[in-house]
Amino acid sequence: MGVPHYGADLARWASLVANILQVSQLGWGTNTKFVEALKRNSPTFADISRQFVERAKPLTIRTFFETERWGNQVIVDKASAVLNLPNEIATGVPQANHSTICKFEQVDSQKYYPVWHAVKKLCQKALSDKCTHEGGPLKEIDEILDRRQKERYKNTKAHDCHRAFKTSDYESLKNINPDRAEGTCEWVFKHPCYRNWYENPYDDLLWISADPGCGKSVLSKSLINRDLSESQAHRVCYFFFKDNENQDSLALALCALIHQLFTDRPGLIQHAIPAWEKAGDRVQREADELWRILLGASRDVKAGRTVYVLDALDECGESDQKRLIAMLADFSRNRSTDPSRGRLKFLVTSRPYEWIQTQFQESLQSWPSIRLRGEEENDQIRQEIDLVIQEKVEKLASDLKLDASTKEQLKCKLLAMKHRTYLWLYLAIEGVREKYRESFRQHKESITSLPTTVEDAYEKILERGAARNKDIVYNVLRIVVGARRPLTISEMAVALGVDTSPFSEPELDIEKIHLETHLPQ
Repeated sequence: MGVPHYGADLARWASLVANILQVSQLGWGTNTKFVEALKRNSPTFADISRQFVERAKPLTIRTFFETERWGNQVIVDKASAVLNLPNEIATGVPQANHSTICKFEQVDSQKYYPVWHAVKKLCQKALSDKCTHEGGPLKEIDEILDRRQKERYKNTKAHDCHRAFKTSDYESLKNINPDRAEGTCEWVFKHPCYRNWYENPYDDLLWISADPGCGKSVLSKSLINRDLSESQAHRVCYFFFKDNENQDSLALALCALIHQLFTDRPGLIQHAIPAWEKAGDRVQREADELWRILLGASRDVKAGRTVYVLDALDECGESDQKRLIAMLADFSRNRSTDPSRGRLKFLVTSRPYEWIQTQFQESLQSWPSIRLRGEEENDQIRQEIDLVIQEKVEKLASDLKLDASTKEQLKCKLLAMKHRTYLWLYLAIEGVREKYRESFRQHKESITSLPTTVEDAYEKILERGAARNKDIVYNVLRIVVGARRPLTISEMAVALGVDTSPFSEPELDIEKIHLETHLPQ
């Protein structure tokens, strides 16, 4: 914590010595003998640092750096503290300078939380690597953590109230999205709108729109798991909307945000207990009350800094979507700059649909200032997709044991496509994977039939399925078109049983697992 690891650059070490020396001259109790030794032996310390970097490569590393000045400067800044290793996660410790970075007044302090969270993750990973069988150390640590969680809610009322807001498996809904490839999403991270939102110390709202298949959900997952949670001391809560009854509700989204906030800050549960006592579990469906609870808890000084990420606003139900936009617009109009209150930000993603723009425009006079138009960054997005193509082809070649010539042909063919999106790439790669996996002569397989668009990819999927089970595929397609909402596999099995039964009393005995095997994915 706050250790100058980056010692390969002697000039950087010289700068560090100067910083420490300047602080020592302020009379702040710096050990002057250490400073003199550091001045004399900068090359030695630099060499020690280089050796440590080499030896640390196989380890899982968490690095913490100062975020505030000591005197008039940061002593060991982020560039000096980090190792720049792929197995390292660097975290800024809020309200910490070189003197206070390792001092924690209480468990609720903003400095303590990111350090405790990082150590907890390291312990869980170490035990997971050592033993994953039932009844082993991993189970024991989980039981200890469960007990600690219950101890944090010493009275049953607070515990039951917190549990009432767990109405969805929000973490799984996030994790189904792939991880961001290195070098991608720069069209967001370098954009002035994002930088202004990110650096604003007060309440703020950002709407990121982009065309279908441009990686918005991948971006959201990366912001949650890496770019906001690890590099800065933000607490990040999230929800991923989807056009189905389990993910399209405003109340579900607000419950998920509230549950995550109270999990990290149990003391904030006081903002929800009165409403929960009055309405019981009905509070789960009262969006206006949930919004009031969320804002009240987030603006409590104990909440610190919180970021709420809402992915795929366009897939929220129509009426709930209008209500949510109105809530966000009201929040934006009444943004707080009071330093004594908790600070909160919202980041929302969606497709660039006109009706969403119209609703924001009607609610906010300054709506353009809160929007990042990804649809105007398509050239850069396509360049980033090229990086993902190379990564995916390398993995595909490794998985299927493709020779170098076939791998290079496939890469060149994909890179030559004009209409490149992440959705198209996913479908194309999966099509190639299935084609080569079923082939006995991979080196003779043609790659000229790669799909050129998303629509073309779906056509090839249907053709592939129809070749094996033509009647089933077209019956399923008719049912999908006629259904009022998306169907689960089990529901589709029942519908297909009714549709294909030759008897007056339909046979509803098509098994879910059998249907999954025969349907094209």
